Amino acid sequence: MMIVDQHGKHVRREGWFATIGQFVSPIRVFFAGISRLGIQGYPPDAQRRLKIVNVFSSLVAATTFIYALQLWMSGD
Repeated sequence: MMIVDQHGKHVRREGWFATIGQFVSPIRVFFAGISRLGIQGYPPDAQRRLKIVNVFSSLVAATTFIYALQLWMSGD
């Protein structure tokens, strides 16, 4: 995957950084999709804040689901 450095040149990831990038890329795509839900029609400043709220609330929902699943599996 190509990235752009601070000077505008394309740089190719190599070594361990490329390996980590392969695992993180699907997660970034998933959260990018979540962050864009329901923000059309708002000014750019409000869109930025709504993206943060969308991602944070999805993380809260996911961790709450995991916690509930753990409680259910433990028999409590």
